[in-house]
Amino acid sequence: MNYIVPVLAMLGLLLGGCTISANPIADVRALFSGTGTGGIVARDMEAAKFNFDQAIKVGALAPDDPGAGCLAAVLQDLGMNAPSYTPQRAGVLSEGAILYIRAQQLKRLQGGLGGELPVACKALIGQFAIDGARGARQLLLP
Repeated sequence: MNYIVPVLAMLGLLLGGCTISANPIADVRALFSGTGTGGIVARDMEAAKFNFDQAIKVGALAPDDPGAGCLAAVLQDLGMNAPSYTPQRAGVLSEGAILYIRAQQLKRLQGGLGGELPVACKALIGQFAIDGARGARQLLLP
């Protein structure tokens, strides 16, 4: 039963997906992104990554800061910010190549992507959320 969602998502990508990413989760995510809770969380995570990237760029954080590394690992695990391209479609060979690529991605997806994130990294990302919620609460409820 665990294979139904990935198979349906990959079928949708096979029939109409417009990009191919290094991480197929990014392609699946693109199908379901929007203004709902998932879209809000995704935009927030991308904004957090931007903040870390800029802090490192201006020297406010060291390039090897564990927070930036953990967030990057989470985003990679979720398929966010994965490199992608728009495949060229010109005939049966190019369509066959796209189907082959998607089939290989489906195999990887069924086998599980990436490894388990370290507990310390999960704790750090969780702490970001807790601190952010506390800060927002203080702003909203003085």
